[in-house]
Amino acid sequence: MIDDRIAALADGEAVTVLRLVLERQGVPVDSASLRRTEQHLAEAVTGAEGLAEPDPDATPGALARTALAHLAGGDEATRELVERAIAVQAGSRERFDPATLGVGALVLLAFRTDVRLERDPEKGWTFKLHTKRLGDSSVGKLLSQLFGVYLKR
Repeated sequence: MIDDRIAALADGEAVTVLRLVLERQGVPVDSASLRRTEQHLAEAVTGAEGLAEPDPDATPGALARTALAHLAGGDEATRELVERAIAVQAGSRERFDPATLGVGALVLLAFRTDVRLERDPEKGWTFKLHTKRLGDSSVGKLLSQLFGVYLKR
C-alpha cells in the first residue's frame, strides 16, 4: 500500500522522492527559487504564530511525507508517479539533505493550489490556505508540522 511505503521513507529519502515527483510533474525546483521561497515561508510562519499548535516532533522529512501522502491521494496518475519515484529513489544513491534543500518550498509546491505565499508591503510575507482539496485534519497536520519545523529554527 502506498501510504505504508511513504511512511517507511527516512527523512532524506522522503525529500528526495518529493523532489523527484515535483520534477516529473514539470514543476520548476531550482535551488535558488527553493531558497527564496523557503525564506518567505519561514517569515510567514513566524508571523502566524498561534494559528496552530507546533508539532514538537515535526521534521523536514515528516513534512515531505505529508506532501507525498497528499499527492498520492489525488488522481491515479499522480499516485503511480509517487510509487515510481519511491522505486527510483530506492535504487539511487542520491539523497537530498532536508536541512539544505528547502523542504518547506517543496511542500508548498506539492500543495501549490492549496497554500499560497503572498507579500503585503505593510505586513511582510503571509500565507493563505485554500482548503478546497484538503480536509480539516490535513490542514491541521500541515500547519502543525510547518510550525513545528520553522518555529524551532
